[in-house]
Amino acid sequence: MITETLIKVSEIPAMSNPSFLSKLLESRYSGFLLVAFVIGLYILQTKVISPFVETVASSNVFQEEAVLDGKDLSQMAALHCNHFVQDRLGASDTIEFTDSGHRVWQLSNGRYLVSSHVVERDASGQRKNIAFACNIHYTGGSQGDDTLRINWTLEGLELNQT
Repeated sequence: MITETLIKVSEIPAMSNPSFLSKLLESRYSGFLLVAFVIGLYILQTKVISPFVETVASSNVFQEEAVLDGKDLSQMAALHCNHFVQDRLGASDTIEFTDSGHRVWQLSNGRYLVSSHVVERDASGQRKNIAFACNIHYTGGSQGDDTLRINWTLEGLELNQT
């Protein structure tokens, strides 16, 4: 059984000693302390935090090995994305890819985002449009041929019936 206990506000013991913060705010040095804290934060930011961030940013932590050597593989990304969509949807004789309508964005260092659509026919012959977005990465691999499927990795695929 749950019981509820009500406490009147007058029964709560009042704080006999004001807190350190309230004393500080009421003191005549509060303006001086505010200025000192702001100056201290400024010095901490410029002398400690910013140099640390610049050191980390200039290090090799965020560097990736270049696998593209200046090549634009947008068309290859679209082609391989079609292969991944075909694998996901199944039977190749029931889907039709369009040659136009592909939108490809090169994200960074071999990563591409491909957006397009495909037409799928069901068992009754009815056609339905499926929009897809494919996040694909050219890894290069041991074989430098960009047409080989083993050199591409699917990082994400979304299919939506339109």
